[in-house]
Amino acid sequence: MSVSVNWIHATVQSAATIPALVVETRLQNCWVNFGPHLRDDRGKMIRPGEPGYIPPPTRPYAAQKAFSPAAATVDCTLWRR
Repeated sequence: MSVSVNWIHATVQSAATIPALVVETRLQNCWVNFGPHLRDDRGKMIRPGEPGYIPPPTRPYAAQKAFSPAAATVDCTLWRR
């Protein structure tokens, strides 16, 4: 059973740091895998094999973010055991 890197990070950090960890990992990952570079003019996801699809190794990395995420995006019960 593999252990989530986020969970490992969360176990050695205070609860106050979890929002920053969420922004740096979960939300950055969401941008890379579901961001505007993977959507057509109507906002629909571009799927593998469709024109404009970008394979994971060549996707742009999200710009660094500096904000507190909405509370609903931070479910600490998933990260702490």
